[in-house]
Amino acid sequence: MKRECKQPRGTRERILEAATEVFAAKGFRSATVGEICRKARANIAAVNYHFGSKAALYREAWRHAHQAMLKAFPPDGGVSPDAPPAKRLRGRIRSMLQRAISAEGLEFRIMAHEVANPTGLLGQVFQDNIRPLTQATADIVAELLGGRADDLAVRLCATSVIGPCMQVLHRQRMHAQEGMKPWFGEDLLETLVDHFTTFALAGIREVRRQIEEQARGRPGRPDGAAATDMKAGIP
Repeated sequence: MKRECKQPRGTRERILEAATEVFAAKGFRSATVGEICRKARANIAAVNYHFGSKAALYREAWRHAHQAMLKAFPPDGGVSPDAPPAKRLRGRIRSMLQRAISAEGLEFRIMAHEVANPTGLLGQVFQDNIRPLTQATADIVAELLGGRADDLAVRLCATSVIGPCMQVLHRQRMHAQEGMKPWFGEDLLETLVDHFTTFALAGIREVRRQIEEQARGRPGRPDGAAATDMKAGIP
């Protein structure tokens, strides 16, 4: 069987990978271009040539780490876009939890340094990359809430879906920094996905019920709501 030879990594790629690791370990201010270039086996001038500045390299390093995580754990969780919204929401929750639990999340380590010692350099790149993910989750939530839900209701419910996953991430990183055993390991992924999905769908179902009641101007479960839930895939 013929073996494929790996092409040697170019200077830009080596610098980017080295920068991602160094920024994740030390943050922007403590990391030096010299250290990054030594790790990448590159000339210091190569940073300006390929990226323009240390700040630009920092932004690109976070983007690189973020894209690596999305490649490992696709945002849709492997669920078809044609699946019912409840299943698609489960897929989104699965992906968020996989990224939260993973020990390879260099993007989150860089963000932790940014929170502790802000530079203001990641604001735009963060928005450009995270906003589409947040919006995709909000779009699914809007489907589950129905056409009567306003933007505030959608935002509140989407935040309630994403927030618990971020709490897992926060706990995992905090325990790792303190040398403690993580609350949740990969062996508990399915348990977490089941629980968070059940919790989210129950909350969305109740918010939808309240919205329907207010729209109809009477108490009690709206006519046809159960059938609509079944069609949407809500248990």
